[in-house]
Amino acid sequence: MSNNNIQIDGLDELFSQLDKINISDTVRKEAIGEAADIYGNILISNTPVSDKDKKNHLRDDVTYKKNQYPDGSVDVGFSKYGWYYRFVNNGTKSMPGKHFMEHSLDEAQPKMQEAIINRIMEGD
Repeated sequence: MSNNNIQIDGLDELFSQLDKINISDTVRKEAIGEAADIYGNILISNTPVSDKDKKNHLRDDVTYKKNQYPDGSVDVGFSKYGWYYRFVNNGTKSMPGKHFMEHSLDEAQPKMQEAIINRIMEGD
């Protein structure tokens, strides 16, 4: 993707380039927050719900908090029952993995990248 002589080919590179681009901390945090919203919402929609009648589902446990760290970065994942997602995602010897984490990230990456670039281009 190319815009104003900036060439970025993926989220990892985009995040590393944010330090090199002269943007305010406010814009940086807002851009990262928008990306976290996108990934969090996609993760919620892609997280499987147990077909058993349970009170707690992994989908209800997705969590992220904007401006979680001083640099504006955000952890998107699971809270109370977070350890359980690994069994559903990766599978066990008696159940195949659903790989919803990988599918969610693959689905979210282009949307996250676009949101970050758009927010940076808007400026202050």
